[in-house]
Amino acid sequence: MLENDGPEQTARTLTKSHKWSDVRQAVATGQPEAALMLTELMPEADPATALSLRSAMRRALPTHPAEVLAAMDQTDGPLFGARAVCSPHGMSRNWQSNARKAVASVHEIHLITRERDCLSRLGGLPQAG
Repeated sequence: MLENDGPEQTARTLTKSHKWSDVRQAVATGQPEAALMLTELMPEADPATALSLRSAMRRALPTHPAEVLAAMDQTDGPLFGARAVCSPHGMSRNWQSNARKAVASVHEIHLITRERDCLSRLGGLPQAG
């Protein structure tokens, strides 16, 4: 759908058909195409949908860190940048610890800046041991 219709029309279709949950599910399960979908669709999402997508990204960070980092806003924007997605605010200590370990385990050169920014927001590198 996204390839044929473009982001704006796809977002409208997802809204009309109440299918944003499919996008959230793709994020939650770490589907590889989720990063591409999110980067293209996020600017077109209404505010409530944008917040739910960000929540899905935050929940997926400990289990699918590379996919979440790839989908994050490179400019550290307020909705989908490291300060929003990687913030421990409102999340458990367990989530923070698991997210920090997961993000530190990502070794993809094209994600290094986002990884560093995310780790900074999460409180730095995980403790050894």
